[in-house]
Amino acid sequence: MLSNFNSAFAFIVCLFASSNLKAQADTVYLAFEDVLKIAQESSYLATNSRLAWEANSAQLKIYKLSNLPSLKLNTTVPNFTQSISTVTQPDGIDAFVTRNQANSSLSLSLVQPIVFTGGNLSISGNINRIDLFGSNQQVSYSSAPFNLSYGQSLFNYNPYFDQKKANSLKEQKLIFEFTQALENINVQASKLYFNLYMSQVRYHLASQNLSHFGKLLKIAKEQLDAARISEIDFTQIELSLLDAQLEKKKSNANIFTAELALKKFLKMPKGQLLRVFENTSVPALQMDKEKILTQAESINKLTNSDIRKIESKINFNQGYNKLITSDVSLSLGTNSSSADFDNLFNNLQQRQSISFTLKMPIFDWGLRKEQNNVTKMKWDLDIQKIIEDYNGFEIELLDDISTIEEAQEYSELCKKTIALCERQIQQMQEVFKSGKIPFSDLVRVINKRSEVYLTLVNNCDLFWEKLFSIRSKSLYDPISQSMVELRTPSRVPFVETMAK
Repeated sequence: MLSNFNSAFAFIVCLFASSNLKAQADTVYLAFEDVLKIAQESSYLATNSRLAWEANSAQLKIYKLSNLPSLKLNTTVPNFTQSISTVTQPDGIDAFVTRNQANSSLSLSLVQPIVFTGGNLSISGNINRIDLFGSNQQVSYSSAPFNLSYGQSLFNYNPYFDQKKANSLKEQKLIFEFTQALENINVQASKLYFNLYMSQVRYHLASQNLSHFGKLLKIAKEQLDAARISEIDFTQIELSLLDAQLEKKKSNANIFTAELALKKFLKMPKGQLLRVFENTSVPALQMDKEKILTQAESINKLTNSDIRKIESKINFNQGYNKLITSDVSLSLGTNSSSADFDNLFNNLQQRQSISFTLKMPIFDWGLRKEQNNVTKMKWDLDIQKIIEDYNGFEIELLDDISTIEEAQEYSELCKKTIALCERQIQQMQEVFKSGKIPFSDLVRVINKRSEVYLTLVNNCDLFWEKLFSIRSKSLYDPISQSMVELRTPSRVPFVETMAK
């Protein structure tokens, strides 16, 4: 029985190489593994995944660098003004005065965020010069060579500790996300591969059926001349032959569309014909549900749920309006002024400042309370959405496992059914010659064979799609019963990517 099934497969594989699909010398035939490999290396999704990984990696680096001290130089050389402005005189009367001057400044500052408190510590120095032009030319200087200052909010939320925890999780997520992206690429590559393969199978089944009905039409014509079949039966055979011809033309058009989609995905040359080799194999697997669910839950918690919960907490605390807000700033240093630059630093004076502000609403018609209620509800909705998303994730994972288990059983049933149909077709063709069975019975078996074969291909498509989906969600490979090897991308030059 299975030998008939294998011979049917061999027939289709031969048709792949010898059909009249305008095959040319430059036609490329790819196996399933070839499509997956090319997709992971050259597809647009692969490029996007590498760029996304690098962007996320750079974002984590930005966070770390933002907590380091920064040295800044600011300069204005010069700021020239010539205008008539209102100036208040010593006696309190305003007068219009012609201004003709230039201001120049130079400052250097070193700023260090104090992440544990949420404040900023800075050390700075500056020098300023004013040039007056016109009939009363004059130059003056001022300087603050040393200034130490610290600013701090007293009652506001400090996101540092939560951000540190979230970024620690994102660093671990970065290890997994590129490998998960590759598995998602496999899902898309598998769909496009089987879309083309299904179109090829439809074409070759139509060709095979066309051959069957062509031979049967010759036999039926002889039987019609001998008055052994009716005109109705003969017309039915002609209709079946026309249906096979129509299906062949339709499948040929579908091959073109499916081929174009796969070529674009793999970034292959437009003028090159692409065909795929036969793949209806479904490996025998022992699905360890508990292992897969535990591993997927761990990966999802690390790369999704925990990060979203922390970010939701940060958003809540930053949006929550506290009853009392307060800021404090301290500053001390030296400064001086002079009309002569050489004497600018000879008469330095101490400079100190302390500022403390306190804000508290006395009456706001309940505005702050309502704003905080909205912020709290948004937080509750975020947490509920995280829980719902995980429940959907778990249901989808269980559906993937169930589909794979069913696909393995269904694959064997389809192969046995195809083998039986092949044997029955051969037997019924011989009996049909003698006129002992109606043509409709033979057509029914031929169509059944085609239908089950297409179901087999679709079943194989579902198997691999769900398998790669499980690998992406859990980073666990049910075939090897081991963890998927983690991978990091090779760098994608930005200019090269834009050029493509």
